[in-house]
Amino acid sequence: MACEFGYLSTLMAFPHSIWLVAPLTVATAGFADEALQARFHDRIVPLLERYCVDCHDAETLKGDLDLSRFDSVAGVQEEFALWQTVAQQLVEEEMPPKDPQPTAEERADMVAWTHEVIEAIDWTIRGEVGRLTLPRLTKQEYNRTLRDLLGIDFKPGDLLLDDGQGLSGFTNDRDALFISPTLAEQLFAAPEYALGAVLALREPPMTQRFEAEDMLMTERGSQPLELPGGGVGHSLAGAGQRTLFDEMSVPADGWYRITVRAVGIGGDSGMRLRIDNEVRADFAVAAEPMEQSVELLLRGGTHQMVWNIELSPELRRVEEERKEVKRVAAAKSRANQKSKGKAVPFPENAADLVAAASSKNSPKFPTAGETATAEPRRVLALNRALEGMQRRLEYLRLVTPQGDPDLLRTYYNLLPERTADMAKFKEELATSLGLSVAEIDRILVEANREKFTDNETILRESMEVIGVRYQAGFLLGRGAAQTPREVGAPGVDWIVVEGPIVPAGADPSRVAALFPKEAEPIKVTLADFLTRSFRRPLREGELDRHRALYDRERGEGESHEAALKLTYTAALVSPSFLYRDEVGEGGAAFVLNDHQLASRLSYFLWMTMPDDSLRSLADAGQLRDETVLREQVRRMLADPRARAFTESFLGQWLGFAGLGTEHVPDAKRFPGFHPGLAAAMKMEPVLVFERLLREGRSLTELLDGRETFANAELAALYGLPGITGADFQPVQWEDANRGGLLGMAAVLTASSTPNRTSPVLRGKWVLENLLGRHLAEPPADAGQLSDKAGEERGKTLREELAAHRRNESCAGCHDKIDPIGFGLENFDAVGRFRELEAGRPVDAAGALPGGVSFTGPEEMRRILSERHREEFLEQVTRKLAAYALGRALRVQDEGAVRGWLEELKVADDRADALVEAIVVSEAFRQQGGGG
Repeated sequence: MACEFGYLSTLMAFPHSIWLVAPLTVATAGFADEALQARFHDRIVPLLERYCVDCHDAETLKGDLDLSRFDSVAGVQEEFALWQTVAQQLVEEEMPPKDPQPTAEERADMVAWTHEVIEAIDWTIRGEVGRLTLPRLTKQEYNRTLRDLLGIDFKPGDLLLDDGQGLSGFTNDRDALFISPTLAEQLFAAPEYALGAVLALREPPMTQRFEAEDMLMTERGSQPLELPGGGVGHSLAGAGQRTLFDEMSVPADGWYRITVRAVGIGGDSGMRLRIDNEVRADFAVAAEPMEQSVELLLRGGTHQMVWNIELSPELRRVEEERKEVKRVAAAKSRANQKSKGKAVPFPENAADLVAAASSKNSPKFPTAGETATAEPRRVLALNRALEGMQRRLEYLRLVTPQGDPDLLRTYYNLLPERTADMAKFKEELATSLGLSVAEIDRILVEANREKFTDNETILRESMEVIGVRYQAGFLLGRGAAQTPREVGAPGVDWIVVEGPIVPAGADPSRVAALFPKEAEPIKVTLADFLTRSFRRPLREGELDRHRALYDRERGEGESHEAALKLTYTAALVSPSFLYRDEVGEGGAAFVLNDHQLASRLSYFLWMTMPDDSLRSLADAGQLRDETVLREQVRRMLADPRARAFTESFLGQWLGFAGLGTEHVPDAKRFPGFHPGLAAAMKMEPVLVFERLLREGRSLTELLDGRETFANAELAALYGLPGITGADFQPVQWEDANRGGLLGMAAVLTASSTPNRTSPVLRGKWVLENLLGRHLAEPPADAGQLSDKAGEERGKTLREELAAHRRNESCAGCHDKIDPIGFGLENFDAVGRFRELEAGRPVDAAGALPGGVSFTGPEEMRRILSERHREEFLEQVTRKLAAYALGRALRVQDEGAVRGWLEELKVADDRADALVEAIVVSEAFRQQGGGG
């Protein structure tokens, strides 16, 4: 059932463990409330003694919890989060776990009293949070900041160690961003690399050309061949996986353009480029020769360049469909021959037979009645076109469905051209008569109904044998040409490598300004670089110290560029660059100044340094104005750079960030899963969340929204028709099983094992990620299900888990987690909907906290939305605040959390309103004081 205390954190405690929290250090009010104190001693303490302290006293201490030590309202208020847990357990009847059980009235009394005690806390008197750790740039922030500072993205952050998650659950947790000796070395190497790559752009670019016929092939017998459309090269087709490879040498670190000329031999195809055994690019190869380029970041030196055939997911589906169609067509052809005797031989006088039959069987446009005014020459032209079309149909009739399939295919492929001619003459006649084409079709069909029916029968039976789908209107020229799409193999003509280059998306003016000519004022260049690097106005002596370093290097014989590079490097390894400036004077808490606030805001929403607009407002001292600050939040959320925030926040909060890298479904069980599909899965929730932010929509749509986004990859997984290409399109769900986060493949895949679904992981995901419940670690002897559990052993996971729960130490947790996860069992381990499991109908019955039963994902989603809405909104608020502040929330933050939730309620739960509320809050705009 819905918890009336949804505005505070909920900790889900199991019989064997309850989590304790630090005592409240904020000031409270209402300690002297005699009525609450009297009720505590007269009513609550006796209930605790009757139902709770047998397990939770100083001696038994089950779950490390002693409720007997509380003797006042003040003590309860100091540890309100713990009592929130107690109330939660009572509401959902999780405690006590055995008889005697409190009556409904007794439960209500305890819950109501706890609620009143917590409400009596004066949240306006906020305790001191304490001085916050200075935030170091994360790996992602480092990359983006160097990109914006240098004007070109060399991804130097990729040289750094990965950042671990802190207590907040995010990698931007300031308390976890320490610098180890190894990381310190990397932080020296990274700017050397990036600045060296900038300098390399001053040298003339090199060009290296590879003729495919001169490159190496893995198959020794492979011979160059003439390619369709011209050129000589190698085909990557063959019985095995042919590989075309060679070594390329690039003179320096930087971006390079690789251009390839290729053509599909026998149809459309695709190929993949690997460099040093790492996949770097995929190319679609058309049946016409085409030059395509890709820009890649490479380290200076020699690299192995490898090319293989690699079909796109769409072409793989086409190939599989064509194989299946050919298999079915061949089986039907054999069946026809078997049932009707031997294959019908094609007559030698076929041309004469076709000529006679065409004249007799061809439809003819009437010239009497309502079309008496038709121009004879236009009618004659149309009827000749109809007879030309009929000739192809008569050839199909002579071959018969029992005849040679290749001959059927040949005559069928000649038919679309004739239907197109007929359609052209039909349009001319319609214009002449002042009628619509549809009216001409009606007249033509009514006058020749038997002939059209006979022709349609011939065509349908022939197409069925050759595996082509019949399209209504084909014989009237309305159907598209149905020539089957063939999948070929790539033929490579040549490859050219050029660089280093300034890649697309870079800022050439910014790149050029980094190393101006020696005659230009170096002080101006340095001042601009240092101000941007440190993200604040320069302090006294900073510019002079860096200028002195430049002068010293020049005095020791270094070139202008080398001296400037060293000076820049010194700035980029400085704490003023690596750490965001949140330093004040003395030990007291203070409000961030405009530049400090600009950085905190920019790294929250863009994960990079402030842009010129933010810097200008900070320079003018205007950013701290709340109206201006709110305007900037809205501007930044509407900017494409906000994608960094939405991807990082959602991926880490919802647990799908590692999909396709750390978490990869088993290739044998799920051969359709590939990097492109993983990327599409992860993009879906990001696009949905961005829509909520930009259109001012409710956060509850993450629970029950009926709209999403999909591209061809995702649409194929979901069974959505009519969506093609890599671009995402808005989708309105008609399938009631889909909707909100629980219908998204990213969530469903990330909460499965690589081999199968996992009701345990999915139930845990719902409790922790959506409802904010904290689950205890399983006991050491709990064990775990095999990866082969379920269908591989001929059982359902419900059956497997039932056996697992016979272990008493496991049952307590699983009885709460598993019933939630069972509600999602209709979705397999990559999020596809299924009706059967282990050959039996999926049993998707389950229960949510409080024992509310449901069947299937639709009911589960509805109950979550109706009964746990407040819990979900609180969880989103807490997670977003922790991400924005770069730290785990503390007990002292509870007043701020209540304030954000109240603002969210007033704003109808709008996603953008929550972001604004956090940014303009005291917690976001201040640095703590104290130790």
